[in-house]
Amino acid sequence: MSDWEDSGSEPVAKGKTTAPTKAAPPVKKPAKSKWDGEDEEEEAPVSDWEESSEEESEEERKPVVAPPKKKGTLKAKLAEKEAEKAQKAEAGDEYDSDDVLDPRAKALKDKERELNSDLSNAAELFGAAGLGEDFQKLSSQIFEYIIKRHQSKPLYPSFVEQLARDFAQPLKDVEVRKVASSLTTLANEKQKEQKDKASGKKKKAAKPILGGSKGVGQRLELLPMSERTEFDIIFVGGGAAGCVTAGRLAAANPNLKILILEAGPHSLNVDTHVQSARYVANFLNPNKLSKSFTLHVAQPSEAVANRKIIVSAGRVLGGGSSVNFMVYTRASASDYDTWEVVHENPGWGSKELIPLLKEIETYTLPTSNSTHGKEGPLKISFPDNNVNVGEQFLDVAGSYDKERPVTEDWNNFETGNGYGVWAKYVDDKTGRRSDTAHYFVYNQPESKNLTILAESRAVRVLFKDTRAVGVEYVTANAQSPGQVYASKLVVLSSGTFGSPAILERSGIGGEDILRKNGLIQLVNLPGVGEKYKDHDVVLTHFAASPEAETMSHIFHAASEEALQSDVQEWKESGKGWIAHNGIDAGCKLRPLPEDVQTMGPAFEKRWKEFFESSPEKPVMFAGTLAGEADVAEFRWLYKHLREIARRMPLYRGELPEWHPTFPVGSDAASKAVNTPVGIDAPKLVYTAEDDAAIDEFHRNRVSTAWHSMGTCAMKPRDEGGVVDSRLNVYGTKQLKVADMSICPENVGANTYNTALAIGAKAAVLIAEDLGLNL
Repeated sequence: MSDWEDSGSEPVAKGKTTAPTKAAPPVKKPAKSKWDGEDEEEEAPVSDWEESSEEESEEERKPVVAPPKKKGTLKAKLAEKEAEKAQKAEAGDEYDSDDVLDPRAKALKDKERELNSDLSNAAELFGAAGLGEDFQKLSSQIFEYIIKRHQSKPLYPSFVEQLARDFAQPLKDVEVRKVASSLTTLANEKQKEQKDKASGKKKKAAKPILGGSKGVGQRLELLPMSERTEFDIIFVGGGAAGCVTAGRLAAANPNLKILILEAGPHSLNVDTHVQSARYVANFLNPNKLSKSFTLHVAQPSEAVANRKIIVSAGRVLGGGSSVNFMVYTRASASDYDTWEVVHENPGWGSKELIPLLKEIETYTLPTSNSTHGKEGPLKISFPDNNVNVGEQFLDVAGSYDKERPVTEDWNNFETGNGYGVWAKYVDDKTGRRSDTAHYFVYNQPESKNLTILAESRAVRVLFKDTRAVGVEYVTANAQSPGQVYASKLVVLSSGTFGSPAILERSGIGGEDILRKNGLIQLVNLPGVGEKYKDHDVVLTHFAASPEAETMSHIFHAASEEALQSDVQEWKESGKGWIAHNGIDAGCKLRPLPEDVQTMGPAFEKRWKEFFESSPEKPVMFAGTLAGEADVAEFRWLYKHLREIARRMPLYRGELPEWHPTFPVGSDAASKAVNTPVGIDAPKLVYTAEDDAAIDEFHRNRVSTAWHSMGTCAMKPRDEGGVVDSRLNVYGTKQLKVADMSICPENVGANTYNTALAIGAKAAVLIAEDLGLNL
């Protein structure tokens, strides 16, 4: 994958981090389909060379002349060579120089010629090998024509030794050492086999779930059918979307054998994953962080003061739904309509997705809005003990900002410019987090058809030709990778970073990226890992009076004992601070016409292109200050929210380290008297130097909101798409992607709700494709 880099108004991140372990080449099986016809049936003819339509009679046969070389398949080249040999033998010139040899010497000479002929075939075929498909076929032909025929001959070992040197001669030193390391491993394995055989020691039987494949980086063969552990469907990743899809299919189809292969640990009843207020502990505790998150570090960028932006991704069953902030925010209807219309994805518009989202939620607050669900597994609530800071924010915003109302429901898919109470993914009866692991997977423990294999990281997808048939994976304690097989389908749900990485390790991706990482290409799909999207965030802190209610005693508790009384209240009643996430108020904002004019031509262009004609679409920030429009958006938003904060009765000034350093004497600088101003007080006035200070502050402070998406985009293949509208990976069979990586465009909201929509839609599509219940 490419390094993260600037790309105008596109996100800074164009790719992903490299694979945690050294990537191994995909299965070296001969592919039956051509690069320009990956979707052909397996029985389709492979050969792309043409036979002459003119046949020569015996009388008119002319002397054999070597035909001009033309590009063809390996099989065609071999056929040509065999034809030439036959013609020579028929002409009677094969053994002209051997008349004086005795029968034994002549037989040895024949063997030598046979070996030389095979070597000549292989050498000539090397000239045609360019794409990954060619090298896969070449490997099979070398095995068939050289290794298989001559491995029992006395001179074979010395022949291999010399041939290995010749093969490795063009390689770099590091590549030669890699080959040598592989041979050393092979020698050690054979030595161990001989010792075990001599001592009469029997080889230990593999555990049922472990496939016992060869080591990563070596030639990988599929296990015989009798040795396979097989499921109907394998989900590679148990994230927010994956748990929804797997759970719904398992619940509706008791005879369907499903495996969830999850890189992270279980989250079942773990305090920091089920106690709503404890989410902060997941990323404040370094030891916990290493278990629950994967950290992805971008390349330094001038746009963010040469810093390395760090993006966290959930690495636990439930994915982001087990570690996020639990805020209930839905995208605008027009976001999904863009997916359907602009990116040609029928069935992915708001009319199709909103009913699916209603099915999986229970919205506990009475509402007249028909877009909310009442009987779904995930509970949406408004805790009883809202902090007074949030209440004051909404009071002041409604009085100060008369152009934007405080609305009862700003998550109705239509409101894109207003303030409101922020609902939460929290069960109002138990005070527990509403995550997909507990409410779609762990809630059916009696199910015999759903298997979870945690702390098992997928290495690559196993293919037979271009049909996905299983997954190779590794565990922390296993000495070699394991294999599991899928008779019907493999679904990648490993997230925006994980899914494209697995595709590339499986040989699916851009040619340059795969070649640089020593991977053989199975399917040419340049869109894999590209067009990363996210939301940007900058934190600005204000001082508050002692009357302000906060959750610092929960978020920054010194020990578990310090939380004992709060936890006990939560266990007994499902109430109290432990049932709270500390986020009570929020907003979706659109600049007013006068605001757009002050933000410069770069933002004005973006506004007209994406937002002006969609009044329900709020402004969300994609990329990391990649262009002037991004900088202008942040500058406007900082000024706007600063005016609201300084009018709140609890306001007691600004914490200097969390705000810009304005020029000395600036009217925009924080004043010594840190008390709130009246609702009708004039706005602060900013100079060009003040704006520059704000921009510099944002470049040094901006990070992402961990709302990653878009690296396996669902759009046409010739536009950089990776999956089609039914989530099938282009150029493959029985392989889908179902997670936030498929988003073809950004959404104006936190991404958990969108992940739920993808998971629910994926279940529908899979059920339709396989004729299952739902």
